[in-house]
Amino acid sequence: MAKDIATGILLTPEVVEWTALRQSKGRSEVFSDGRIALPPFVDAEPDAAAVSLLEKLPGAISKTSVVMALPSTQLLLRILELPAVDPEELADMVELQVDKFSPFPIDQIVVSHEVLARDENDCTVLVAAAKEKVIDEAGEELKQQGLRIERIDAALLGRWKTIVDSTKLSMEGRETLVIISDNMVEVLTHETGNLIALSCLGRISDLDDPEAAVEVAQEVAHLMMGVEVERGRARAQTVTLWSEGDYASFSTALESVSGVLVHECSLRDLPSVSHGVALRALSGGGLLDLTPDAWRRTASSSRTRRLMLVSALVIFGLWGLLVGGGLGMFAFEKNRLHRLEASAARWLEPANEVRRLRLQVNMIERYTDRTYSALESLREISQLQPEGVDLTSFTYRKGGGMDLAGDADSGQLVNQFNESLNQSPLFVDVKSGTRTLTSKGRHRFSFDIKFPEIE
Repeated sequence: MAKDIATGILLTPEVVEWTALRQSKGRSEVFSDGRIALPPFVDAEPDAAAVSLLEKLPGAISKTSVVMALPSTQLLLRILELPAVDPEELADMVELQVDKFSPFPIDQIVVSHEVLARDENDCTVLVAAAKEKVIDEAGEELKQQGLRIERIDAALLGRWKTIVDSTKLSMEGRETLVIISDNMVEVLTHETGNLIALSCLGRISDLDDPEAAVEVAQEVAHLMMGVEVERGRARAQTVTLWSEGDYASFSTALESVSGVLVHECSLRDLPSVSHGVALRALSGGGLLDLTPDAWRRTASSSRTRRLMLVSALVIFGLWGLLVGGGLGMFAFEKNRLHRLEASAARWLEPANEVRRLRLQVNMIERYTDRTYSALESLREISQLQPEGVDLTSFTYRKGGGMDLAGDADSGQLVNQFNESLNQSPLFVDVKSGTRTLTSKGRHRFSFDIKFPEIE
């Protein structure tokens, strides 16, 4: 996955070089870069002056994802043709191949690979290996400056990236690139932009010497011959010398030994190696990564601790918010209750006075309302009373109802009287009491009559 910001750092015994890039709107821009010459090492350890120079790295890059590039002198580099298999099986095949050509035990080195090209049957794989001790020593120097190293790349691939982006590659046939920088000679071979071979001949400080130039030229010619034996003769062969100075003796020797015209280009026209490393990081994808497993475990453990710490802080923060919110809500509701109680206390006496007035008004209305008076009730009963029914008792209860008793010639008349009273709009409920027969054969009855409830 591509990133928006990345820093490439090249650390060699002679220099520390960095470039920090920010990607915006499909373009990358440099927001920090530099190069610091380091004093010579003493007993394989940097002296105090070297450490102080490392401390001059800008603090801005400590906030970015840092990719550390190792020089070719610290790497074993090969390009292999392997079957196109799944990633896990390909990694196992790469480790097996490295075990064959590596001079170091497999448990002492870090191995990684990058797929350069793939089709249905085969894939071209760039394989890199480095001693874990070398990586630890280089990485420790940068970690002491507070840098977070996310990935470890090869410096030669950063240089290859800058050359590709310069559009100065020959896209016809096979081209061999001889790169001379800081007295180090590296050789890349590609066909139409696809890398097929790479090698490092080490640091050679006397290339101006004709004899040394011829020896190095012969080494380059042997590498070209090896590629030709492995892949066959190319229909077009080109040799390009990339350097930072004038290597006329070497260029002449290389033309004489290889029999191919040598074109010369200046590395000063290209961005730095660290710039190319940062560009590779911005592009993302399945890139070479020589980060030791111990670093990954430490980083994973550190991320886990940070995540646990952040989670704990978030949980405690939420708990604090909940508790604080609960206490605040409790205090708010308590204060609100006190205000309501105070308000209720202020309005209690006026409310009671209103209730008393309403009660008095209701009582007056009830006693002045003649709708359910005794006379009106008796009038209604008299109108509904059938022939053959005599009333013997009439008890009126103000606002409650009345009790009615009497005699009838038959039980049918009692039922008829009861039904008529129930249908009257003046009464809401008429309940029949006990019924008995008198000595004269008449049916004695009683009714409990209810009035509508007045609010």
